[in-house]
Amino acid sequence: MKILGVRTSNKNVRYAILNNDSGSIIWENINNNRLLYPKDMSGIAQKIVWLSKELRRILEQTPNIDKIVIKVPEYGRIDSASNRASIYLDAVVILEATARDIVIPVDLKTYRHLNTRSSEVKDFVECHIGRCNSYWDSTIADALAAAYSEF
Repeated sequence: MKILGVRTSNKNVRYAILNNDSGSIIWENINNNRLLYPKDMSGIAQKIVWLSKELRRILEQTPNIDKIVIKVPEYGRIDSASNRASIYLDAVVILEATARDIVIPVDLKTYRHLNTRSSEVKDFVECHIGRCNSYWDSTIADALAAAYSEF
């Protein structure tokens, strides 16, 4: 089974492709898991279009994804421009998954559904999957925890 975990933000998008077809979980894109918006791109509309194209590219280059799991912001958080942008960008992921000949199921999860907390997600992921050597942060840990939740 191959799962794509995604965590969007206004600054970048982190994604993790986990595969357990061999009996153990393999992080397939450990060295390429960060999408940075172009420097000249500041508006959310531009980011939505750009992310849509990037996701389409990733999904075409990564066949046989069984499911996409998005780590979404926690419920009840104070509304902010950053949270709203993340919600819009999450919607792009859902649209790209469902606008294909073969629809990829999508699930949205908060920390409660991932059996961890914001303050513990990096340790949780390191214990179960490992970590990357560069750009290790809670955003990629969120994407990994989302994907791992399906195994």
